[in-house]
Amino acid sequence: MGRNFLDNSIYFFLCLMCFVLFLLSFFTLAILSLAATVGLFFLFRKKKAEHYKEQFSHTQGILLSPIDGTVKSIKKAEGECVVKMEMAINCPYGLYLPTQSELVASSVDSSGPLFKPFNIGRKFAHRASCLEFEDRLGVRYKLRVSPFLIGMVPRSWMFIGDKGLSGGNFGFLPLGGSVELIVPDSSEIVVSPGEKILSGRSTLVAINRETYAGQ
Repeated sequence: MGRNFLDNSIYFFLCLMCFVLFLLSFFTLAILSLAATVGLFFLFRKKKAEHYKEQFSHTQGILLSPIDGTVKSIKKAEGECVVKMEMAINCPYGLYLPTQSELVASSVDSSGPLFKPFNIGRKFAHRASCLEFEDRLGVRYKLRVSPFLIGMVPRSWMFIGDKGLSGGNFGFLPLGGSVELIVPDSSEIVVSPGEKILSGRSTLVAINRETYAGQ
């Protein structure tokens, strides 16, 4: 995919259509098609992954933001703390690992839209999906991903057992949506609702590893 989440064949077809329309003297349609191509390229742009906080996140139990967007709410319930984030339609659509992690489980979450599937490898779910990860020191956290009502099907290219680096791109959420980071309630949340966040750069959570190990 290179620098964009959409396949190159899509842009090749759109550019070819612009060229044909131009040759047929349909200049207005050619310009509109070119504008649509540029717009798609911008919306589905792929940002460079950030790895410069890798060692810090390993040793200090730091989880970085998995998306570019805004913190919407922070809630604690039933031994968990949920940091809800929202990715706007004009934000980069990438989903990134908060720290070096392994995908250990995935499940269908009934809280998501009934008609928006999330593809994880060969699995096919009909609601929002909850992905569970484990970092290299054994701390587990979850990411619950849901598209907007006008959004598209999110994509992930991680299989159960796959590992990735902090800031590594594991999928994308076309046209935006919400992502919830779920951690133990003993974790220290270092962001506030309304705060702007950047994937691989903004620190969200500091996990208390001693408390977690005793649970």
